[in-house]
Amino acid sequence: MEVGKFFIAACESGVKLGALLQSYGLAPQLRALSANAVRHDQRDLLMALSAMVPASPLSQAIPKLPEEQCVWLMSLEWWRSHMGRHFRNKDLFLDWAAINIRDEQARRCATDVADYAGRNRERFNLDWNFQQAHAATQRWHGELALHRPVAEASRPDWRTVIDYGPLPALFGTGEIAFHALQTREALHQEGARMHHCVRLYSDKVARGNSRIYSIRQGGQQIATLELVRTTRAGAATHKFRLAQLKGPRNSNPARAVWEATDAFVATVNNAPISTGPAQPITEEQGYRTVAALRARLGDEVFSAWFGNFIRFETFDGTVLTVSLPTRFLQRWVETHFLDTLLACAAAEFPGVDGIEVRLRPPVQGPGRPAPHGSVRPHWA
Repeated sequence: MEVGKFFIAACESGVKLGALLQSYGLAPQLRALSANAVRHDQRDLLMALSAMVPASPLSQAIPKLPEEQCVWLMSLEWWRSHMGRHFRNKDLFLDWAAINIRDEQARRCATDVADYAGRNRERFNLDWNFQQAHAATQRWHGELALHRPVAEASRPDWRTVIDYGPLPALFGTGEIAFHALQTREALHQEGARMHHCVRLYSDKVARGNSRIYSIRQGGQQIATLELVRTTRAGAATHKFRLAQLKGPRNSNPARAVWEATDAFVATVNNAPISTGPAQPITEEQGYRTVAALRARLGDEVFSAWFGNFIRFETFDGTVLTVSLPTRFLQRWVETHFLDTLLACAAAEFPGVDGIEVRLRPPVQGPGRPAPHGSVRPHWA
């Protein structure tokens, strides 16, 4: 409230926007950000960018389009979250990330580079572009795969089984199985076979901060999954979220692996599974739910994360299915907005107790019709 009063008073006095931003401790270059791209809870990120990134590089780093700005800011939040969780310094190399995470490949491989940077701080070259940093990361993964864990294998807890409760040691869905990696030895073997650095997570697994699964099909390792707890250890219920899902050499797993992982995470979180006949949602139901969502989140947050993206698909009496066009938005909504979306849908869909967020197939051409029963309104 006080910030709003100060802002209004400053505007009435004719203060320039650059000076006004500086009065809040923000770099004037951030005026290039669209209001539709920034969320109210990103002040800490914007303050860090203002303090760490020089004016000219920051100005060049900010994407031009609001949609690109939105994804850029999300990518930097993920970078900070990863660095804070694994290296206890969420702003570690944030200035480099702000300048270099600018395309889809960079966003997809950002956590791999973050692992390399965090564990090889003296070797990490701030003059590298993303391609050079990614190449160094791949070389590092190769070095890890060749490294014989002589010292580690002599640890007394090398084969000590780590309790994953309440998570299962084994879970299967269709032809895909999830095997809990409950020893340091198992984590090292997974990293060696998959050519990535999962073995370096063994301390976090031992402390209970991370849970790692080997995903297998026909007995062959096809991906590695990291889950992190989103509830306190002593809480009555246990909730986990997907932190990382990587194929061999940190590749993007096949869609079937993502779908199996969604089912696994839903099961361990006791999320309801859609089993009844699903009915298409009417346009009026979609509009009313969106109105409630916009009222609760505010225009800026709603436009940034839902806007023209969300589509209401079906409701089976228990589970409401919605879809989003990118995996990035799907994961973000699942992580940050699922409870809010469920609360807003309750009035329109009596009996709803779960939300399933699907990845919408890409549009094939300009004239492709919407699937039967889908809602394609422009929410903005």
